[in-house]
Amino acid sequence: MSYLVLARKWRPQGFNDLIGQEPIIRILKNSIDQGKVAHAYLFSGPRGVGKTSTARILAKALNCTDGPTSNPCGICASCISVADGSSVDVMEIDGASNNSVNDIRDLRERVKYVPSGGRYKVYIIDESHMLSDAAFNALLKTLEEPPPHVVFVLATTAQKKIPSTVLSRCQHLPFRRIPSQEIKERLKNISLAENINISGPALELIARAADGSLRDSLTIMDQLSSFSSDIKEPDVKDLLGITDFGLLSQISVALIEGKREEILKIIGELVEQGTDIKSFVKELVQFFRDLLVASVIKRPEEVLDLGKEEMDVLKNIVGRTSEDQFTLLLSEILKTEMDVRNASAPRLALEMSLIKASFLSSMRPLKEILENIEAYTKDSLPEIKKSAPSEPCLLYTSDAADEEDSV
Repeated sequence: MSYLVLARKWRPQGFNDLIGQEPIIRILKNSIDQGKVAHAYLFSGPRGVGKTSTARILAKALNCTDGPTSNPCGICASCISVADGSSVDVMEIDGASNNSVNDIRDLRERVKYVPSGGRYKVYIIDESHMLSDAAFNALLKTLEEPPPHVVFVLATTAQKKIPSTVLSRCQHLPFRRIPSQEIKERLKNISLAENINISGPALELIARAADGSLRDSLTIMDQLSSFSSDIKEPDVKDLLGITDFGLLSQISVALIEGKREEILKIIGELVEQGTDIKSFVKELVQFFRDLLVASVIKRPEEVLDLGKEEMDVLKNIVGRTSEDQFTLLLSEILKTEMDVRNASAPRLALEMSLIKASFLSSMRPLKEILENIEAYTKDSLPEIKKSAPSEPCLLYTSDAADEEDSV
């Protein structure tokens, strides 16, 4: 039997298997239990957060032998056929390759026929934003008033590209990025079941690199299981090209204190290690974002997904400067990311941009300047009084001067 990748092997098979989407799970389960299933749904959100998996679970729940039920059995013929993609009543359509008017016309003809074995015919249109304008228009009437045995599920990663006329005919359920902590717990359970030896810090790096996508995290862990039988933090950094946290903190301190020679030295080390400059700048942007958050929020450890040692380093750097400077530096580094992305010589663009940003170290916040002026004024006032003349001075107005001239 051919090897089945972890992302497919551990695809959620029931509503309770989904993580990070509790409001959507609750809506769908209540809709099924109360018999209020909508005729069309729009699932939007980032990649790898469970949109297509949820659509399949919904199809199972509607056509399960025990259903419609919010807890499909997973062992009946209908549930098994939906899981392995062989169900004739559940059709998954790729919106990218079936985006013409003729494809939608063919779909409109097929929805008229009753289900072969189940209660509902479920049409899952993946990447639905890729449909042409003419195809969307051809789908409108069917989407608004489909036959009673048909349920449409449109999935997309670009909700803004869906016409408002389509949005108004669907129940829109926005999926969100999965928190890193939940991804970490899920990966931990899967690694135990698959006998994959992986350390806690390595799991944290994978969860952070996945950027809220469970599928991406499983793909990374699949790669690492082939890369090493005992996965440690350095293995993840080597495979993904993640910059060491220590280097990020060093270059951040150098930027804050205006140590331009140190900046060039660290960039040279990165190039010698073969680090991708564009990836490094993205990590630097994230690092300064964390610094800004840590300088603004009283308890940043509750917001930032960082370990204790990393949090201590962050707090140490935060004490070196003010929120104003962090804001200005983050703004400059965001510009640096754009410059590096479009540059023919990324290293040169990075060096020039960071050296330019380092000159912000000589700037002082307006509040500090005003306080210094006020202190200087208070200190100088007694001296001014001492140097003032004891006898009164005669002040002449312009009229008095004119009178003297006339005399």
